Amino acid sequence: QIDGVFKTPVALLATGIVRFGFLDSLTAAAVTDGCYINMDGTGQITGVNSNNTATSATAVITTLAANTWYHFRVLVNSDATSIQYTVYSDTGTEIATAALTTNIPASTRTTGAGFVAHSTGTTASDIINVDLIEVSFGSTDQVNRGART
Repeated sequence: QIDGVFKTPVALLATGIVRFGFLDSLTAAAVTDGCYINMDGTGQITGVNSNNTATSATAVITTLAANTWYHFRVLVNSDATSIQYTVYSDTGTEIATAALTTNIPASTRTTGAGFVAHSTGTTASDIINVDLIEVSFGSTDQVNRGART
């Protein structure tokens, strides 16, 4: 699993894109292989699986508010047949969750923990503020360690 704690900017950037989770590329280009949370410029969160460019996405899990802390989790089940995407509030309360079982990268496809934030615009602006990124392997720990106190 991979967890992250992030704060949205004071104003969401319409041209901003954020990807967080297991990725094969840390560029603005589309991910070939990965399982990640995607945030668009309006704050809408979806979970995305990509296996050799074939992708599946959840419906919008939730829409984030500006200037707010959140905790995200991407959890791969023990046999890598399902990916769960969860968003928590700053206090650790689960806001929303969704899972995908299609287009999970094959074991022969390589990914790693990653975070990408970029803008398609031409003006420098805040897209997201990162506080924590944590990767756990083989953990059954479901404690919301990313909650800020």
